Amino acid sequence: MTVTLDRLQRLAYRIDDVNNSAGHAEPDSVVPTLPINLQSGSGDPGVCCDHSGKMGGSQAWTSRYTLIMNISTLVTPMVRQTLSADVYSQLRELLISGRMMPGEKLSLRTIAEALGVSVMPVREAVHRLVAEQALEMSANRYIRVPVLTVSQFREITSIRLNLEGQAAGQAASLASPQALVQIEAIHEEFCSEFAQSVPDESRLIALNKQLHFAIYDQADMPILLRIIESLWLRIGPILNYDLRSGNERVVQRVQASHHSALVEALKKRNPGAASHSLQNDIRTAADFILETGVLVVADTVRPASTD
Repeated sequence: MTVTLDRLQRLAYRIDDVNNSAGHAEPDSVVPTLPINLQSGSGDPGVCCDHSGKMGGSQAWTSRYTLIMNISTLVTPMVRQTLSADVYSQLRELLISGRMMPGEKLSLRTIAEALGVSVMPVREAVHRLVAEQALEMSANRYIRVPVLTVSQFREITSIRLNLEGQAAGQAASLASPQALVQIEAIHEEFCSEFAQSVPDESRLIALNKQLHFAIYDQADMPILLRIIESLWLRIGPILNYDLRSGNERVVQRVQASHHSALVEALKKRNPGAASHSLQNDIRTAADFILETGVLVVADTVRPASTD
């Protein structure tokens, strides 16, 4: 962190205010302190100076003020952390729910303006998502939603079939009566939207994600839930392509029929049927996406069983 003279002055004033309010006249009387050394190459390495070895003015200032070496000087201010976490959560939700499309380009400034924040918390949030491979950052610093290869998509789908099938089966055994009522209500909203002459794609996508995770949450397996979330973070942008495309699956309400079978199995407390219905939902959507050719064929693709 670059520390300027102005920043150090403001910190010193805050230290004076805290100590004076506690009945102390000098900051030295609270905890041991470290004098600020503005000479180049000496003192606290976190304090920066200009090329002359001075920091913008008289060094007489350093004889009066000191820095308290406590946790408040080492951590990021909470407001900034809260903003960064909030930006991260909102971008993450857009990715998981499939509201961003593969290959879509973003900019830090555009995101910041949309959320009404500065670029700094957006940059921090984006770097977290890049580390999780949910976003890509090119050499010229533009941000892009990754485009999966066919083999990557097949691999993630295979993992989803196993993990999400397990979560659905577990939920059938453990879901509370109140949770089952909530799950059925989400499903009814999903079917009601499907029944519209022109369904709202964004609403269908949001309800689809809401239904799946309401079920997975009832498995009472928090580690498994986090793994599933990480998979959706990678696959979310392409996952709901069939809901966006207006294809025959949408016309025939294939997704709604799979959900109906899943909800019915949950109500009957049938883990095997719940797992099977959930896997059918995943498999048929994956097959459709593979058939459309929207994925990148970047490597040799062998036919892979999703059983």
